[in-house]
Amino acid sequence: AGLREVLVVVKDVTPKAAFELALVENLQRADLNAIEVAEAYDRLLKEHDYTHESLAERMGRDRSTITNALRLLKLPDSVQGLVLEGKLTAGHARALVGREDAETLAQRVIEQDLSVRDIESLVQQIDKGGPKPPVSRVREKDADTKAFEKELGDLLGLKVEIKRGSGESGLLVIKYGNFDQLDYIRARLGGGQ
Repeated sequence: AGLREVLVVVKDVTPKAAFELALVENLQRADLNAIEVAEAYDRLLKEHDYTHESLAERMGRDRSTITNALRLLKLPDSVQGLVLEGKLTAGHARALVGREDAETLAQRVIEQDLSVRDIESLVQQIDKGGPKPPVSRVREKDADTKAFEKELGDLLGLKVEIKRGSGESGLLVIKYGNFDQLDYIRARLGGGQ
C-alpha cells in the first residue's frame, strides 16, 4: 500500500475464532459471487453454530438475505457452476431453485439471453401448465459485431458485450469483477486522467 505505518489491532483468538473472523471479513469483499457467499454462510452456520437470525445480525444483513443466499446451494452443481462462471445471475438462479428442469432452464436463459423477469414468467407458465409465454429472443450477432466485441474486450482486458437495439441503437456492456476494474474502466474512458 506504500504506507510506512499503519494502525493495527492485535487480537489473541483461538484458531476457530480466527477462521470465523477471516470468513466474515471475506464475506465483506465486493467481488464474491452469490455461490461463494452462500458457501461461506453455510460454513459459518455449520461450523460456528449460528442460526440464520444470529448470522444475519453478525453480518448486518436481513435474515431473508441469508436464507435466500443459502437456497442457491440446493441448485444442481452444473447450475451453481454457471453462477460461479458469471453466466447466470443470482436472480436467475433463485428462480430455478427446487426445479427438476433447472439445468434445462438455465441453458435457455443463456441461449436466449432471458432477463430474470422473463425466466420467472416462464417458470410460472410452466407450473400452471399453460402455453409458454413469449420470451425475448436474441438476434444472432453478425461477424462485425462479434469482431468489435473481441477487439474492445482485448483492448480493455475485460468481457465486452454488444446488444443490438432497434435501428442503429444498442447497448454496450463492459463487465467488471471488482471496484479496481471499474476504476480502470473509468480511467481508460477518461483518457487516463
